[in-house]
Amino acid sequence: MAIKITFNVDSMGDITGSPVSSRIQQVYADHMQQFLPNDDGTAFLPEHHAAALHGMIPDRKFRELMDGWTVTVHMDPADYGMLLGYDAYHVDPYATK
Repeated sequence: MAIKITFNVDSMGDITGSPVSSRIQQVYADHMQQFLPNDDGTAFLPEHHAAALHGMIPDRKFRELMDGWTVTVHMDPADYGMLLGYDAYHVDPYATK
């Protein structure tokens, strides 16, 4: 089941992405705390790594993002976890505690 992620590009060309759902973002943040204290579950891609998103999100949305627009897409949870790193691709965002 896909999750909704919002991506944007900052003035330096770096990309950030985070789940639309605050509950799902917290699930990722909880996982990341063991590796990076104070991590909020937001993915960060430096400008030179933008191509990593190509193929994970629709081509049209990727072009809009590269043109400076904020985009919201449905994304596979494992793909979002790959962007976060630290084995976050194993996180089940729909697991209950």
